[in-house]
Amino acid sequence: MNSNPTHLGVLLARFELSNRSLADMLNVHYSLVSKWLNLKRPLKINSPHMKKLIEVLFSIDKPTNLSTLKLILRDTYPDADLSEKEKIAVYLAQYLSSGTDEAQKLTVLENVKTGRIDSIAKMDIYSKHSGRRDALMRLLDTAIALPSGQELLLFSQEDLSWHMGNEDFRSNWLEKYRLALQKGNRITMVHTVDRKVPHLLYTITQWLPLHLTGKTNAFYFPEYSDAIFRPSILLLRGHASLLGMTVNQYSEGFNTYYTTDEFLVKQLEIMFSALLSQCRPIFEELGGGNITRKLLEAAQRPQTSYNFSPLPLVLALDTESFSGLLQTNGVDGKRFSECCDYFSKYRSYILDTIKRAATNQILDLAALEAGMREGIQTSEFNWIVKGNLFVSPEYFKRGIDGLCAVLSQNANLTVALTDDDPLPNMGMMSLLIRENTVVTANSRVEDTPCPLIMREPTIVRTFFQHFERFWASIPRIRRDKESVLHRLKQLLV
Repeated sequence: MNSNPTHLGVLLARFELSNRSLADMLNVHYSLVSKWLNLKRPLKINSPHMKKLIEVLFSIDKPTNLSTLKLILRDTYPDADLSEKEKIAVYLAQYLSSGTDEAQKLTVLENVKTGRIDSIAKMDIYSKHSGRRDALMRLLDTAIALPSGQELLLFSQEDLSWHMGNEDFRSNWLEKYRLALQKGNRITMVHTVDRKVPHLLYTITQWLPLHLTGKTNAFYFPEYSDAIFRPSILLLRGHASLLGMTVNQYSEGFNTYYTTDEFLVKQLEIMFSALLSQCRPIFEELGGGNITRKLLEAAQRPQTSYNFSPLPLVLALDTESFSGLLQTNGVDGKRFSECCDYFSKYRSYILDTIKRAATNQILDLAALEAGMREGIQTSEFNWIVKGNLFVSPEYFKRGIDGLCAVLSQNANLTVALTDDDPLPNMGMMSLLIRENTVVTANSRVEDTPCPLIMREPTIVRTFFQHFERFWASIPRIRRDKESVLHRLKQLLV
């Protein structure tokens, strides 16, 4: 029986395993197991050895339905959610890689005797972009495994080449964050407004689906910086932290550091709070009648605008048709009156601004064809309807007909048909961008509380310039009014 005080030693003793027997199960030399036990070689959390070790321990404890492992882990992580095998694996990896408090104290004492100065905090080091991705997944898995009510804190000045360049990872990243939010956790993040770095747009838009859930707190750091070193910090409050950095013209970036040291995590939380005190909210505070006032105010701006939506109901339906749509969706009483009143005012303002400024509407051709067959769910008024509206094929067809009429009657209104999304993750969003003043965003996710409104000048200008370029990239035939009208009318046949 092994009496080694490390966490690995605790498990060996509990399961009555020797160094050699474990080495045989892992197909490694027994001296490697000894080095892990004596802390002469770290057992890294993302190593193949760790994965195999967890598989072996699961196999040994299978007869008890992993109850032995759960009991050991609860001593160290009393609030841990160990209801699923995947969550147990996350905590077990963290447990095995952390050594023991006693072993750390002995190391520090030895350093004092020899006059050396070492960090007390334990850091796991991940190299290159692949390591950064592994470290981020580790932190998100931990957040998902913990009980609800956790808070993630994020600040980054980096470009996102390590992140955006891998589509599989980006999709997995988005899903992990969604799971963390669905568990009742929150995310507080700081975007940086950098006038020289084009990733500003993509940094914000890749987060929009998450911001639109209403479960994030989004801020921006207003001071412009063109620093060579660009840091990142991601904190799981009270539990763990990830630190990273990229350097201009150094493609792979520096190492990424992951720590669960309580003292260091607390210090980093204090640093984040100090940073947050200098930041401003990205999205305007909306609530109650404030939403109506803000949106009507934005609609009255006679400025060039770009819109992207599955079907712009405010252009496609008159007030009578919109009332019928509400009734088919079961909206009645006071809510029905409020919706009709708002729609009437909003449509009036929009039609008036079209007479005074250019309005460019972008439509997804595939979405139009699908809407004619199956109808669509729209979030265009979900904050006042208190739910998404279903536009049946009948009303969708009526909307296409109405859009054609408005398009024919207004010289300043232009519609473009495209097969491409203007931005990543646009499948669940619609956007309105007015030059120099405002960006508003909606999402067709069920728990969206209200639209998002952004007025920070650099952000608005960045969105507007991107949509100008996207509009110009659409083939001219797809932007020509007569050609577009012909194609829309073909849908009605």
